Amino acid sequence: MKKVKLDEKTIKEICLIGQGEITCAYISVGPDGFTCLKGTNQEGQIKRRLLTGELRAQGDNCDGL
Repeated sequence: MKKVKLDEKTIKEICLIGQGEITCAYISVGPDGFTCLKGTNQEGQIKRRLLTGELRAQGDNCDGL
């Protein structure tokens, strides 16, 4: 599955950007804006980083896009 670009409403209301620990751990930012990494080949790496406590954002706020 490819990365899905997120709109501003989704970033604020579902991903909870800027809300500390409850911010979704699966969002990423790049030159094209925010994207969802759930369902991509990077999801496993994020899950491992969550288990080791490496990420400040620890939310898992939806089923993916």
